[in-house]
Amino acid sequence: MKGDALPHKSQTLNKNTSIVNEEKLSLFNYHCHLQVPRIRHAYPQLIQTALDSGVLRFGINGVSEKDWEVEKKMSEEYPNFLIPCFGLYPGLGEYDEKCYDDQVLKDYTWSAYIDRLPQ
Repeated sequence: MKGDALPHKSQTLNKNTSIVNEEKLSLFNYHCHLQVPRIRHAYPQLIQTALDSGVLRFGINGVSEKDWEVEKKMSEEYPNFLIPCFGLYPGLGEYDEKCYDDQVLKDYTWSAYIDRLPQ
C-alpha cells in the first residue's frame, strides 16, 4: 500500500506498512469538521481525495458534546487516519453539565483509544 488506497479498519498497519507515497508531500490536517451534517455523508470520499493529495491524518474537531459520539465512531472506522478532538467551541450555546466534569471528559476521550492499544 503506497498511499493510493484508503485502508479501512479491517486493515492493520504496522511499522513495516507504508502509507506514504514518496512522490507526494505528506500532510496532517489537524483541524477539520468531517462530522458536520452537511458533509458527513461524503466523508469517505473526502478522505480518499485528501489521501490522494498527500494528507495522511485528520484531526476531527468537535464543537459540542453532540459531536463526540459521531467523532468517536468515525475514528473507529478509520483508526489510523481520523483522530477525534472532543472539544467545545465557545459561544455556540449551553453545554451539558458533563462537559465540565474532568473525569467524564477523561473517560470519554480515553474510550476512543482504548481498543487501539497494543495487547
